[in-house]
Amino acid sequence: MNDNKKLIFKVEILAIVILTVLLICNIIILNNKQKKLEDINNGVSEQYEQLPNYVKTPKKSYAVLGSYYGDISYVHVYTAIYELATESIPKYCKELKNKNSGQIESYYENNKEEIYKKLGLTNKEDFSSLVKEIVKLNEKDLEFLSYEFEKDSVKISGDETSANLLINYKNDDKIKINVRILSNMDKGAILKVTAIK
Repeated sequence: MNDNKKLIFKVEILAIVILTVLLICNIIILNNKQKKLEDINNGVSEQYEQLPNYVKTPKKSYAVLGSYYGDISYVHVYTAIYELATESIPKYCKELKNKNSGQIESYYENNKEEIYKKLGLTNKEDFSSLVKEIVKLNEKDLEFLSYEFEKDSVKISGDETSANLLINYKNDDKIKINVRILSNMDKGAILKVTAIK
C-alpha cells in the first residue's frame, strides 16, 4: 500500500511539473503572438500616418492589404489606387468616350509607358477592353465619391493580391474593375487593372 501511495504521489508531482511547463510555454507563446500583433499594428499605423492627406482609402481595404505580402509599401499602393479612381479612369473616360477601336489602339500606342505605369497593362487588347468598360459610364466628367473592395473577391497568388474594386462616381455612375497589387514596382507599375464585364 505504501508503494502505491509513493507511486501516486510521484505521478501527481510529475503531472504538476508537466502542467506547469505547458502553462509556461503557453504564456510565452501568447506573449510572442501579442508582441507580433502589436508590431504589425504599429507598422500599419505608421504607414497610414504617412499617407498624403488627400488620399482616401477604399472601404474593406483591410481584406486586400491584410493579405498582401509584396514589397510595395501601403502608401504607394493606396496612392496608386486613389489616383486610378480619381485621375486615370476619369481621364480615359473624357479622352476616349466616342472614340472607335482604331483611335483607342492609336491612343495606347502613343501612351504605352504611362498606361503601363498607371494600369500595369502591356498590350492594346487589355487596354481596349478596360476602356470599353470605362466609356460606358454616363458622365464625361466623372466626379469621384467613394470606392470599396469586394471582400469575397480577394485572391492571393504568391506575393501578389487581387480583388474587385467598385468605384462610385457622382450621378450614380459606377464601375467595377479587378485590381492586382504587384509584388514589386516593376518599371514603375504598382497595379495591374483589368475590366470586369
